[in-house]
Parts: sequence; C-alpha cells; structure tokens
Amino acid sequence: MLLQKRSDASEEWAIPGGGLEIGEDAETCLRREMFEEMGLKINIDKFQGVYISDNMHTFPNGDVCHIISYIFVCSVDSEKVIPDKEEIFDAQYFDLANLPALFRPKQSTKIFEDFKAGLSGVLR
Repeated sequence: MLLQKRSDASEEWAIPGGGLEIGEDAETCLRREMFEEMGLKINIDKFQGVYISDNMHTFPNGDVCHIISYIFVCSVDSEKVIPDKEEIFDAQYFDLANLPALFRPKQSTKIFEDFKAGLSGVLR
C-alpha cells in the first residue's frame, strides 16, 4: 500500500490524493495529483467508494474544507516514487498488516478494512 507523508500532517502517513480543481472529475484529479506530488502515472483498476469525514481540514495556505474522499484502487506503471518535497515529504510502500500511524485514522482504518474485504461502491 503506497502512503505519503504530507507537509501538513505532522509525522502521520496518509492515503495519496488531493483536492479537486474547479470542473475536474475525481479520476482526472487523482491522476494529476499522483503525477504532480509523486511523479507516478497510474492505472485506475477499481472504484472502491466514497468516504465522508466528520471533520474539517485546514491546509497550510489557510483554505478550509470538509473532506470527502473518493477512493480508487490503482496500479502504477513504475514503482519509483519521486516526492515533490513541497506537499509530500516522503512516500513509501507498506504491508497492510504493518501500517504506520495514519493521518485521519478513523477514516483511513475504514478505507483499509473495506479494501481488505474487496468491497466496492461503498458510501460511508
């Protein structure tokens, strides 16, 4: 499982992703963010679901948003990750049985449990 250490998330690791640009769909956003932040070209294999966080998030630039995560299961063309060092300090692959401390742990744990169960079309 590829996780990233974000510049705005202390020492916790996060599921890769980012914010939608105006008029952008979720798949385009995911491809753009993965390439911009980690230099990866991805293949979207499956839509897992939509996960709605129960809290707000404030970004370093002061933007505040309600987090709604569209989760996709993806594969990469190359496993070489090149973090941009601005938004993403580090990125590593982890075994699902041995995950590090997670950013937004309540939501992330649900996402990983559903992934392990092979679920799709989830709305939480």
